[in-house]
Amino acid sequence: MRGIIGGVASVTQETRGGDGRGLFTRGMRLVVAYVRMHPRPFLVSVAGSLVFAVSSVLLTTALGRATDQVLKPSFSGPVPASSIWLAVLALMTFGVGRALGIMFRRYYSGVAGERVMATLRNRVADRYRDLQLQYHRETPTGELLAHMEADVKAAVDVFWPVPFATGVIAMTLLAMGSLLHADPWLALIGLILFPSLALMNRSFAKRMEEPARRAQEDIGEVSAVAHESIDGALVVKTLGREDAETERLGVKARALRDDRVRGGYVRATFEAGLDALPTLATALLLAVGSWRVAAGAISAPASR
Repeated sequence: MRGIIGGVASVTQETRGGDGRGLFTRGMRLVVAYVRMHPRPFLVSVAGSLVFAVSSVLLTTALGRATDQVLKPSFSGPVPASSIWLAVLALMTFGVGRALGIMFRRYYSGVAGERVMATLRNRVADRYRDLQLQYHRETPTGELLAHMEADVKAAVDVFWPVPFATGVIAMTLLAMGSLLHADPWLALIGLILFPSLALMNRSFAKRMEEPARRAQEDIGEVSAVAHESIDGALVVKTLGREDAETERLGVKARALRDDRVRGGYVRATFEAGLDALPTLATALLLAVGSWRVAAGAISAPASR
């Protein structure tokens, strides 16, 4: 955008460096800059995400042990009350830990994101104040507002999922450890799945970068035309320029629609694959696991 001084520019002039840097590197430098603004709520959110990841894995382990040591033996005879209560205590403890992890992650992730947006808006406002009056006269009000609102929101979009992604990475590492402990063939499926998801996500990010950038520029142009028409409504009516202004706005709106539709096609294509791949891997894990159990390579924990 012309005269870009929004959140991205005000915070990431030093992080962009050059266009030769990869998208992932630029994104990580941007996230680090945001974390430095308000580290406390972000760290609390990440801690909640890690608690969620650990509790989820422990809850699954506790559920498996409760099935093997309490539920299955109950069909053949009485089960000691202590075993029942220990199983219930473990399930409740890890379930509550999982719920608390979700609550802390979501709440403090929202707090961190909103504080970062407030800081960026303050920096944009400070930058506006330092600019010459001529810039404000030449720049449409809609474009100024777009820098303050739409650009800031788009700049912080990369920050929201970081705590959740941290928990997913921790859960992935714990799951890989469990698979390696259970059977190398099962671990091999996981080793194929996770890099495949990473490569698909990387390709998705590269393909979405250009449509997302153009759509963001279109938002500023649409806002600028709309505010110009509103501010000059009396002049437009006096000169009989209603149709021309309507067509002018229509051209910008259609460009915005086309860029967003183009991004929607990319998202729809990749999200279907990203959703299907874990399901296929789960089915493959069940098939391979059944084969390994039938071959005697894997046994239930209670019978080991």
